[in-house]
Amino acid sequence: MEGGRWGLVIVFAAFMIQFITFGTSFAMGVYAVEFLDYFKDDAFAVSFILSINLGVFLGSGPLVGYLMTKFSHRLIVLVGGVMSTVGLLMIPILPYLPALYIFYGLLNGLGCCMSYTPSHVLSGLYYNKYQSLSTGVATSGSGLGSAVMPILAGYLIEEFTWKGSLYIISGINLHVLVFGALLRPVPQSTKTSLSDSNTDIKTDINNETKMALLDIQENKNSTVSVNKTPIMKKVAGSCLAKIYHKHLFVFQNFGFVVYCINNICWNCSCAITVTFIPDYLVEQGVERIDAAFIVTITGLGTFIGGVAGAILGNVPWINRLGLFSFSNIVFGVCCFIFVWISDYVDYLAVGFVSGFMFGITLALLLVLVTDFLGMEHLGHGLGYLLLANGIGAFAGPPIAGKIEEVYGSYEPSLYTAGVICVIGGCLLVLMPIQKALKDDSRQCKETEITLATDV
Repeated sequence: MEGGRWGLVIVFAAFMIQFITFGTSFAMGVYAVEFLDYFKDDAFAVSFILSINLGVFLGSGPLVGYLMTKFSHRLIVLVGGVMSTVGLLMIPILPYLPALYIFYGLLNGLGCCMSYTPSHVLSGLYYNKYQSLSTGVATSGSGLGSAVMPILAGYLIEEFTWKGSLYIISGINLHVLVFGALLRPVPQSTKTSLSDSNTDIKTDINNETKMALLDIQENKNSTVSVNKTPIMKKVAGSCLAKIYHKHLFVFQNFGFVVYCINNICWNCSCAITVTFIPDYLVEQGVERIDAAFIVTITGLGTFIGGVAGAILGNVPWINRLGLFSFSNIVFGVCCFIFVWISDYVDYLAVGFVSGFMFGITLALLLVLVTDFLGMEHLGHGLGYLLLANGIGAFAGPPIAGKIEEVYGSYEPSLYTAGVICVIGGCLLVLMPIQKALKDDSRQCKETEITLATDV
């Protein structure tokens, strides 16, 4: 069996780590309601707490990607688990905005990224044929966590106040250390198996990536060769050139660049909804515990969507990029519908659908990086993709908070989230268009060469 018994253990550990890290992050949407009361309805200041956390959580990917080349996945997760727990513990101890920016925003955000990223990457490294399924199942942990933790947080707040409940949430977060200890490095036999199958993997890589990598090889004699121009000798010897050809070459791939822009858009939209939906529901007259339950149903949809995305991503005749784009667009439309409805059952239904689409997006996130760049560049690609995610997540809540202050309502903010997400999904259409234009251009050149040869 591919991956073996330890492969299953790794997927389970990654599932639980994502259950905890994403679950606590989603629960903070419930705490945002309490923060608004505590800090006297300063929506912009409160949104900045969550935006820093989400931005650092998702934006520290390149840093964590570098650490994974120097240290074991297990060690990084263990250190990250301690950091994220300390960041949560300091919220009730130092309930001041500057302290929350530092401890929850920066420390907890970086700790969550150090816990999430290595476990997610490792769940994919144990598998080749079933990589989409393994990473999708691991990702579904984020959906289940976002279903369970908000309702748990809502109950704990009612029983122990928001400060007391955070001590319990911190204890739950400490379990990252337990599951992080299970992250066994990939055995040499598995590495060899994956290496031997690189030829098969590369046949699935986007043509744009192939051309980019080929250009790098072909241009060695003219751009980084020490046997050509003196100027290029200096460039070849510089650290900048080495860094570019080792890391930044991924941005020569048009598809990957568009994919990163798309991730900025949908993360901006998701950060807005996660941060402000609970308080918006309370404004609409929904009880706080009921608002937490709607967030829970959204998380349940994310869990089911993650499993569905993992299965659909392995179906040969389904276009993964098209499915990803569709999920983005439907999520954006759900943001509009949320403003148009007022019935509690309708809130539950739309919340479930939006969560389901979000789950599909998360399930396909990693495997699409492999489609664009190949297995051998997964670490670099995921690091830069998480940086794009962090930019979107950091920008979303402050923008929405400022819009709320100007208009006195969250409705314009939700409309903004919907528009941004729909635009992000539509951007992915550029990839097949660019590919079609490039294929036409090649056919024209081949025709001209053929005619010239005949003459």
